Amino acid sequence: MARGDILCSATAENIKGFNDDNVFSKEAVLDGVQGTQDGHVKLHSEAGYEFWLVSAATVNSNGKTQRSFYTELHLPTGLIVRSPSALNSDEKQARIELITYPQNSYLYDSMLLFKCKQY
Repeated sequence: MARGDILCSATAENIKGFNDDNVFSKEAVLDGVQGTQDGHVKLHSEAGYEFWLVSAATVNSNGKTQRSFYTELHLPTGLIVRSPSALNSDEKQARIELITYPQNSYLYDSMLLFKCKQY
C-alpha cells in the first residue's frame, strides 16, 4: 500500500440486510477536494446503506500537502452520519459505530462498524 492510500472497511453484527462479519475492505485515494467528484469516493453499497470517503481540509505545510478526510455513512432513512479524521496527526483515521441496545440493557445487540485509516 502506498503512503497516502486509505484503507477502509466495514463489519456487521446482527444488522438486517448484512451477513455477520466482514462487509467490505477497500483501498482508496482521494484526488480532489470536498465538493468535487474526485473528492468523494463511494466505497460500497449494501442493504440501503452507502459507505463514502470524502476529502476534508487540505493544508500545505513546509512543502508537504496534508489532507484530512471524513467517513460518511448514508443510511436507508436518508440521514448521513459523518466522522472526521485528525488533520495534524501522523495517523489519520476515522470511525463510525452504529449500535442498537435492547430495552433495559447496557449490552448492544447489533453493530455496524465503518472505519478508514490512511497509511
